[in-house]
Amino acid sequence: MDLMPTPNSKSYSSKPCRFKKTRTRKMYALSFALLVFSLQIISLAVDDPNQSSQKEKKKLSDYATIEEVLSSGLPHEQVISNIIRILSAESVEESLNKLDEIDLYIKSYQLLMETPDSGIPLDVSVGQKDIVAIMGHRRFLKVVDELSLLPRKEAARLVSREITSSLSEYNKLFDSYMKRHAKKFKHNLKRPRGKKRKSPGFLISVRGEKPILLAVRYKVLALVLIAGNLQVHRTQPAVRKVLETAIQQRDMFYNTGLFDEFDAWFMLMDGSLYNRQIVATAVLRTYLSSDKAKQILKDVDCKLKSERLTRYNAAVAPYGLSDFQPESEPIDYSKGELTVKYLEPLNDSKFDDIVNAAIKARKQNMMPTEPKE
Repeated sequence: MDLMPTPNSKSYSSKPCRFKKTRTRKMYALSFALLVFSLQIISLAVDDPNQSSQKEKKKLSDYATIEEVLSSGLPHEQVISNIIRILSAESVEESLNKLDEIDLYIKSYQLLMETPDSGIPLDVSVGQKDIVAIMGHRRFLKVVDELSLLPRKEAARLVSREITSSLSEYNKLFDSYMKRHAKKFKHNLKRPRGKKRKSPGFLISVRGEKPILLAVRYKVLALVLIAGNLQVHRTQPAVRKVLETAIQQRDMFYNTGLFDEFDAWFMLMDGSLYNRQIVATAVLRTYLSSDKAKQILKDVDCKLKSERLTRYNAAVAPYGLSDFQPESEPIDYSKGELTVKYLEPLNDSKFDDIVNAAIKARKQNMMPTEPKE
């Protein structure tokens, strides 16, 4: 029995539910503006009147976290050098653990301002924002690079362990979020025409208050993308757990009888793990042999993209830090290059086809053949 529902499944309608674009874009623009504004609220403490002079006297080595660096007001070159310094001091285990540091994700996806079309089923373009955010996070680049140098078995162990623990944390935060905002969701579903909506929204960053749903969500997706690029079948059990969660969330939000249509679209896009490109990439490359994966992609008419990225310590990277990185500067490949692979944008049907083929191949014990270490 296939894990994935078909387009005719009762769990969701195959007909898109489109909203008036003007109204929806205004609503999303407002949500996005509030999201970016809340990023600036990094502390609830009252500013010290001598804070500015203290900052001037601060040595570069005194900035202990990326959050402090980004709020320091330092010139672009010093921001980058401080981030590199902080990351260089971390072990790969520490970097994996800290992939939930949200500041660099937000600074990265501000580069992608275009709002995907709203509606259920999700527009094919939904999900690209997450990939841009993840590839722009220099800690992600560091982890990809350093894991590639480890024995494959050890790299798979570290990633699987981190996915499992992070997914558990994410599920708790997600369930808490849904319970906390249940009345708002109900209000929006039942509200009469003309009555204002109640927007749940997401907390971005308030110093000392961790974990944060949005941050842990990005961490899980980043880890799943890493698993897909490691292409080691030992990460398959952890990837499968994320897949199951993503499908459950899709089924829940596609049921328009439970949620307001805008809430369903917004939560799937920004709060759920249902990123078709990332999850399908990991499933394809951890469940299937290389030859079988290529055949599946050919059958569903879907391509695997290769993104040329820099190492984390490059002066200028392709993505990230939109507030700091001058567009005129050339990308710095002098420290070396990384390649990250992921599927091109795909709709629900192609996602289902890839996942069902992978599950079928798994049952037939068609596992990837890993190179000898």
